[in-house]
Amino acid sequence: MKLANTPMDFRNMLSLLPQKLRHEWEKLIYLRPFVSKNQHRNISPDNTLCLFAIPRSGSTWLADMLHQMDKSVLFNEPLITVPNPIDLGKPIDPLFVRAEEVKKLGFHYLQPIPHSAEWPEAKDFFKRLLTGRIPSRLLYDLDSGRQILRSEHLIAHFNHANLLAAWLQRQFNFKSIVLLRHPCAVVASQLDDPSIGRAVQSTPTSIADFKYNELFTSETDLIKQLRTKEQFLAFLWGVQVREILYRNPEINRMLVVHYEYLVVNFDAEIKRVFGWIGREVPEHVWTLRTLPSKSVLNPGAPHHYDAHHLENWKNLLTPSQVRQILDVVRELGVNVYGENTFPEVSG
Repeated sequence: MKLANTPMDFRNMLSLLPQKLRHEWEKLIYLRPFVSKNQHRNISPDNTLCLFAIPRSGSTWLADMLHQMDKSVLFNEPLITVPNPIDLGKPIDPLFVRAEEVKKLGFHYLQPIPHSAEWPEAKDFFKRLLTGRIPSRLLYDLDSGRQILRSEHLIAHFNHANLLAAWLQRQFNFKSIVLLRHPCAVVASQLDDPSIGRAVQSTPTSIADFKYNELFTSETDLIKQLRTKEQFLAFLWGVQVREILYRNPEINRMLVVHYEYLVVNFDAEIKRVFGWIGREVPEHVWTLRTLPSKSVLNPGAPHHYDAHHLENWKNLLTPSQVRQILDVVRELGVNVYGENTFPEVSG
């Protein structure tokens, strides 16, 4: 049922509701016709974009810019958000997911799917997700009802999908962006984030039983050597970057973006990003360049996207912590970043 066919008194009643409640009602009203409209939608590079990143890597900032595309809708972390605890040794029963299918599939919060694997149920879920055919209003937190119904370009912002990105790209033909940020900057920000810092387990002792967990069980010797939170977070960063950057047969179909270059060389990098998508840079993107994203930990403090911002981790971490992080990352064979602020090896 479209809003235009709704009795006038009901539309007037909606206008009297607080904005947040009004938006929730609009989603319920518009979501069903949107899902119905998409029953025969195909996934293509022209209408579907996936952003693959790691929490606290600047992905919300980039996702906000991508979301400025006309007639776009954004799925913000459509899989599992931050689990509690963050522990590879415990099975995950997420209390909050945006789509119940994630629970039914038994996804771990870092669910691996090998590139050549066949998992029909997971493929069907992602097909319905990436065609806008899952009627969960929680997937549309960042869009109003009207934006949902008129949208033609779907953007999925994944923060826990690096380990299945190659498989997903093999299954479907869409545009992909991989966002990378220095492991020390990511770990420092994660430790500073209460939702992650309190949830992380510093000494995992085993690997839980979940599908394709061989990726982690094969690293048991390294995992047993992890003693601190920063080492464990560095391990999670390194595994995800290794799999999506070095062991990914589909990497040539993806655009690799380094957060550091996006900050200091914004004009050229953002044009490269939208050129990859096949769009002109939306006008509002130039304003977002200097605005803190929705995920900054202290939005009231001065926030500048510049070279000094990129070196904050050097003030937040001790030399010992930096060594621990880089040692773990190098042990995993990832050498794209080192002691310097900027990447040492091109992605």
